[in-house]
Amino acid sequence: MGTPSLRRSGGTKSEGHGMARPRLCVYCGEKEATTMDHVAPKCLFGDPKPPNLITVPACADCNNRKSQDDTLLRDALAVDIDNKHPIAKHLLDTKVKRAVQRNRSEIARLIAKASEAQPRFDYEGKSLGDAHRVDLASGTMDRILSRMVRGLYCSETGEILRKDHEFVVLRQPTGMFSQLYERMGNPPTGKLGSVFGFAWVRVNDPLKMIWLLWFYDSVVYSVMSRVIQPSTVPTGDATG
Repeated sequence: MGTPSLRRSGGTKSEGHGMARPRLCVYCGEKEATTMDHVAPKCLFGDPKPPNLITVPACADCNNRKSQDDTLLRDALAVDIDNKHPIAKHLLDTKVKRAVQRNRSEIARLIAKASEAQPRFDYEGKSLGDAHRVDLASGTMDRILSRMVRGLYCSETGEILRKDHEFVVLRQPTGMFSQLYERMGNPPTGKLGSVFGFAWVRVNDPLKMIWLLWFYDSVVYSVMSRVIQPSTVPTGDATG
C-alpha cells in the first residue's frame, strides 16, 4: 500500500464537540486518569520501538480493559491474510505462537473452529484464492478502534471526545487506500514507523469526523465518529 508523504496533524481545538483538557480518563471521560496508555499498542511493534509512540491519560480500569484488547488486536492483525509485513510475521512466529501454545490466543481458538476455507476476492472481483474466515465477536473491532480514535483525538487536540459520540467502523480494501485518502482531501497524517498510521478530517459540522487507520501498510479501516443531535421537529398539531 502506498502511503502519502506523512506529517503529524497539529489539529485544532474543538468547536463544541470536546470537553475540558483532560486529567480525566480519555476513554470513559469519568474517572481520574492515573496511568498513561499507549494508543497504538506497544505489542504491535518490533524492537527498537519508534520514539514517538502516542500516550494519553487513562484510568486504571480502562487501561486494563484496553490491554486485553491490545493482545487481541495484535493476534488478529498478525494472522490477517492481507498482512505481509515482516514485523507482523515476526510477531506471528514468536509472541502469537507462544500465546497459541499456552492457549491464550482468542484468535487461535476461532481459527480452530473455522469451517472450510472460502474463496476470497479483491475489491475489483479478482480471485485471491481460498482462506479461512475468522469472525470476531460482534462489535469487537468497533470497540477496539473507536477506543483508539478517542485516544488519537485527545493526542491531536488535547481534549476528550464527548461520551455520546457514536462510531461506525468499516474494513476497507487495501487497494482503495489512496482513493479513500484523496476523498478525505489529503489531510495531514501521523505515522509510527511502518506499523501504524492515521488521518482524520471534520465533515461539514464539528460533531462529525472521519478517520482512516492503517496497520502494517496493508490493513485499512475507516471510522466515522459523530454525535446524533436530538430532533428539533415540533410534535403535536400547531394551532393558529
